[in-house]
Amino acid sequence: MKELGEGFVHLSTAHGANCNRRHIEEVIYPPPVEPKKLVLSLVEWMDESLVDEITPKLIGDWPNTYTFTKALTEYLVQQEKGGLNVAIVRPSIVGASWQEPFPGWIDNFNGTSGFLIAAGKGIIRTVKCNLEAVADIIPVDVAINLILAAGWYTAVHNLKTDFDETTEDP
Repeated sequence: MKELGEGFVHLSTAHGANCNRRHIEEVIYPPPVEPKKLVLSLVEWMDESLVDEITPKLIGDWPNTYTFTKALTEYLVQQEKGGLNVAIVRPSIVGASWQEPFPGWIDNFNGTSGFLIAAGKGIIRTVKCNLEAVADIIPVDVAINLILAAGWYTAVHNLKTDFDETTEDP
């Protein structure tokens, strides 16, 4: 049995950090701006109104600051990991549980769960959507089990994979 080492798991999202890409590989894409320089050189000394004014230009083709900062964070984790074994887990849309603590368990009505409940109760009756699209929902207990397994695997194995490289836009 291998000895458990140190590892770090960063929880990201499948569609958040790279939502501006048509096809997403299991790699870290370099952001258009260096995360440390953005914070140290700009955001720390600028007043809030100026940050608000330049934000649309900074985030480029990301739809909002949430997804943009997801991309910055993934890149920063890769750059700052040093010798630490790191995994980035990118679950898709997280929904109600499959089995644990019991089937259908949720602790809030945010996001997808709230939408599905509202549709089920008849509050939402129509939705404009792409009928060809797939809503890739993963049960919360499956996502958590994946995160735990990734943490164990990362701590046990010295991972030197594509994670150590970045990829330019395909």
